[in-house]
Amino acid sequence: MLDTLDGDFDTSTRAYIGRSWPTDADLPAMYAEEVQLAAGNTARISTLQESALAYYTQEARRHSRILLALRRLLRGSTSDMAPVITALYHNQGNLTATAKALYLHRNTLQYRIEKFQQRTGFALKNMDDLVLCYLLLQGE
Repeated sequence: MLDTLDGDFDTSTRAYIGRSWPTDADLPAMYAEEVQLAAGNTARISTLQESALAYYTQEARRHSRILLALRRLLRGSTSDMAPVITALYHNQGNLTATAKALYLHRNTLQYRIEKFQQRTGFALKNMDDLVLCYLLLQGE
């Protein structure tokens, strides 16, 4: 629907899908926080779940020497791996779904993941490593 509207009216629409919150004294503050989440996200359509990790860890990612060193390691050996890490994260580590999303053969994807592990020490089949790599990419 957004594609149709943007094409007809020559616009660039973004949407943030918020949560339903109970009507209480915290509602105005929660709404204001969701507005900040939406403002910091550049995706065309985003949700709280997609924005939260990057938003709530932004300060730590900016100041942590460990995360900066890990980001340099990732940047130095993974220019072609950013889409793989992102797709793998969005597909919850499922190799078959990720391979389909990237239009790759599953074995090609597996080979890239193994090479990445040899270069960086991050095993993307391990969810902790995958989430950390995704988090490191969020800072770029």
